Amino acid sequence: MFSIDNKWATILSDFCLDISKAYFIAAFVSPAINIVSSAQIFFVLIRGIINVIIFLWFSRYLLQIKK
Repeated sequence: MFSIDNKWATILSDFCLDISKAYFIAAFVSPAINIVSSAQIFFVLIRGIINVIIFLWFSRYLLQIKK
């Protein structure tokens, strides 16, 4: 596999946390701008939540590598 030292694991983990925060905000703000149908809003929200979960999982994984 690959090896990441503690410094890079911390930096990448913080970066993934920042990305997940930004994605969470964008996922809930963008449907309010373009309200087309409830099905499309639901799809955008679910897609945003899934991406946030992926980034949070990757951030946690990087912190486990750090230990």
